[in-house]
Amino acid sequence: PNLLLGFDRSHPKKQLWKSDDFGQTWIMIQEHVKSFSWGVEPYDKPNTVYIERHEPSGVSTVIRSTDFFQTRENKEIILEDVEDFQLRDKYMFATKSVHL
Repeated sequence: PNLLLGFDRSHPKKQLWKSDDFGQTWIMIQEHVKSFSWGVEPYDKPNTVYIERHEPSGVSTVIRSTDFFQTRENKEIILEDVEDFQLRDKYMFATKSVHL
């Protein structure tokens, strides 16, 4: 229960940080973060985090990790070219623009 995530929304690189010692020390785990959500048990593993990352193209990518993005094996791209994303209970909501 000493685990914390901190989101520096005011930093130009919009960084997400992790602490394993209740805020004594921090490591940066992602940049260009628009939003993040904890996974929802029992649908996700206990340390699952979803991140909506703002890409240079102007849209976002939703990624998921079960180890706070420490290894590539546990990182998964969920959706690309997303304008907005929310996780509510067992449901994921995403908004995409489609050019017809």
